[in-house]
Amino acid sequence: MKKRARPVSSQYSTTAKWLHWLVAFLLLSVLSVALEFAFIAPADRAEAIPVHASLGIIVVALTLVRLAWRRAVPPPPLPEGTSPLFRRGACIGHGLLYGLILYQGLIGIWMAALSPVAIRFFNGLNLSALAPASEGSLVYLRQLHFAGAAMLAMVIFGHVAAALWHHFVKRDDILIRMLPFGGLWQRLSAPARAMEKRFPSLTMQNWPRKLPK
Repeated sequence: MKKRARPVSSQYSTTAKWLHWLVAFLLLSVLSVALEFAFIAPADRAEAIPVHASLGIIVVALTLVRLAWRRAVPPPPLPEGTSPLFRRGACIGHGLLYGLILYQGLIGIWMAALSPVAIRFFNGLNLSALAPASEGSLVYLRQLHFAGAAMLAMVIFGHVAAALWHHFVKRDDILIRMLPFGGLWQRLSAPARAMEKRFPSLTMQNWPRKLPK
């Protein structure tokens, strides 16, 4: 089966790329710290919780910046021929991703505010001084926070799986246009794509074959 030539699409802006990968890195750091809570001693957990909360606040702030930038500089359109079903799925997926990040951040800040133990933003602002302590409310909020974390992890997995599916199955530029050097890759691979389009027999699936005369 002949592999289709990968089409060329416009790139995300440099700012959008930096915000995307910075949020992705910090979000994975927040989730990894949270996973350690069940396996570390209470004393270590008490030190890790402020770090988790501080990183979470930064993720929320950067996500708000991303949403503002996305509104000011709209992302590149989906490739031509994308079905309405997949367009709807992409819209829902991004909405869930942004919504769950903000939801988790707000619940986390609320939990920090109600905590009887001081939780500080990078050893500075005491988040626990924002509201009176309430152990009863914390029990309920922890359940909501845990459920939100599970849903967020599933959405992130779906987001990554969709990007890989586009790259290796659909063979479009959905993934490449968000990579830091995606534009350079497109420019370097342009001659190969042009040759493949002109001489389909030169595709990897048809190699080796006699060169066209």
